[in-house]
Amino acid sequence: MSTSLRDRPVGFSHTQFEYAQNHGDTYWLYVVEYAGTSRSRIVRIQNPAGKARTFTFDYGWLDVAESDDKQED
Repeated sequence: MSTSLRDRPVGFSHTQFEYAQNHGDTYWLYVVEYAGTSRSRIVRIQNPAGKARTFTFDYGWLDVAESDDKQED
């Protein structure tokens, strides 16, 4: 990523998340922050699926969401 985890999240696909769940502590997520710069660093997270405490739902969910909006177009 061109910035850091403090600036934006990193996502997992359903398949990646399921794989991480199945492999527990043997699964590591590697994130390269500030890629291609002199500030680049690798952040390693062991068992991210097992340590997750919350899940974020962004605007992309609007494509599959149901809404009771009564807005006129």
